[in-house]
Amino acid sequence: MAEAKAGRADGLKFLTLEIFDALGIYDHVMSEACRHEEICHWSPGKDGTLQRLAIVPDIVPGLDEPREVTLAQDKVEQYLEDNLTRQSSIKLERGKVPVALVVDGSNINDSNSHPLQLSLKDISSKATNETKSLNNGYIAGTEEEEIIHARYCVGCDGANSWTRNKVDIGVQLEGTDSIWGVIDIVPKTNFPDIRKACTIRSASSGSLLIEPREGRLVRFYVHLENVAANRGSSFDKSTCSPEKIANIARNIMFPYKLEYSVLEWWSAYHVKQQVANALGAFNRVFIAGDAVHILKTYELERKPIAHALINFDRAYVPLFSNGCSSGSEKITSSDASKKFQTAYVEGLTSSTGIAIRYEPNMLVAEQGAPSCSEVAKNVVVGMRLKNVKIINQADGVMIRIQKLVKPDGKFRLLVFPGDISKSRAAQRMLQLGEDLSHFKSEHPKAPYACRQVEIITVHAAKRADIELLDLHEVFHPWSDEGGWDYWKVYSDDSTWHEGACDTYNTLGISTDGCMILVRPDGYVSVVCRMGDVGSVKRFLAGCIDMTSE
Repeated sequence: MAEAKAGRADGLKFLTLEIFDALGIYDHVMSEACRHEEICHWSPGKDGTLQRLAIVPDIVPGLDEPREVTLAQDKVEQYLEDNLTRQSSIKLERGKVPVALVVDGSNINDSNSHPLQLSLKDISSKATNETKSLNNGYIAGTEEEEIIHARYCVGCDGANSWTRNKVDIGVQLEGTDSIWGVIDIVPKTNFPDIRKACTIRSASSGSLLIEPREGRLVRFYVHLENVAANRGSSFDKSTCSPEKIANIARNIMFPYKLEYSVLEWWSAYHVKQQVANALGAFNRVFIAGDAVHILKTYELERKPIAHALINFDRAYVPLFSNGCSSGSEKITSSDASKKFQTAYVEGLTSSTGIAIRYEPNMLVAEQGAPSCSEVAKNVVVGMRLKNVKIINQADGVMIRIQKLVKPDGKFRLLVFPGDISKSRAAQRMLQLGEDLSHFKSEHPKAPYACRQVEIITVHAAKRADIELLDLHEVFHPWSDEGGWDYWKVYSDDSTWHEGACDTYNTLGISTDGCMILVRPDGYVSVVCRMGDVGSVKRFLAGCIDMTSE
């Protein structure tokens, strides 16, 4: 893994921040990151002069956290590496590159085997004139090879993925290619919105995207219209320069001025709209990120999402880059601006991932019988839960429910028992406690993800009417080290400072309650009636080997 010194990918979307929260580095990242609160759209007015078209909040309905922040990649990598060192004995090695990958097909179906042989070379200190550049972009020299035998290999190695090529996974080129230039500078300008995210679409000089960054830095993305982007050809970066990118930006921003003394990083790159034909091979080698989890469902779920993003991008990019046309359709500047704004707002939602709905598979149950759908009318199997407010039973502190379903490898069974101050609901709750206790004791050797199914209760009674320790122990488990767990039972009551939660109403949960099984990445797997432990057991048995450690 090469270390990023400056520039590169610095945008962090909501779902990435959510993972950082689960890892424990969210606060570190947010303390340095630049938050995006507003987005400005600029386009030519009727007289052709650049004018501010709109200022819109950078928010997505249903999302109560920042949609995006920016922070230099090298700082993010350092936080991740420090966290890895602090919490494990795993060591991150840099300066090593793969040169060969061999798959032994004789034992590939044995889950305990190591059928992959990966050859590595160390180039960190011996990259001399003897080294050569390989077609895949890696550098290899004359150093001795290190051989690793592995169960799995995950390649997160970019659009020109070495891993993908080694297992003969092709790509489909979709849409049109384009060339973009980017500079990270400290701007000296009279442009009024330089500290806001901005889209600027000029009448004849192209389009520009401005992204403020930490400190005084600002990133400028420029669509290089005068550089040919022939499909399948490589881009010669020597034809571009930071000053050329800056000059194009000046023309787009005219009559506003743009100068700089500090240039931190720049690049020019060929953007291809492509989707890999497969996202893995042999269920052992996987590609992720721009190279496109080690699950049979990964390709089934993620490939349709990749195609959907490409389809959106195909419509969006011409509106941004060309301004006055979308394909062969000629439209007025005013119409183009309206269409672009609509597409941009749609892109805000799609980029967060909260609108994704996965179809039924081994990790997503069918929506179920009508009676099951009616117990939680606003909860959709295959989607994320709405981020409702709930109140901790023990201390009265309000929390958003997504904070409890962190992407840390655990399934969560969310129990909504209704008003347990009423005898009928209380009796159902007691019986459920017995059933769940038996379920856990029946599978002492089940894998971590099942053995550690976390049970979280959200009742509809008044907090003052419920005593936590009166509930079955399975809902507030005991440990000899920490005593009772006070962070497993919550209420849909009113908060002292932030009003009523209204959780049951928002999720459409009936007075009889329900249970919702949330899978490790935060998406809903199962919705069933209150107390229907059988449905949960059958689902888990279908996606987890319950007999192995």
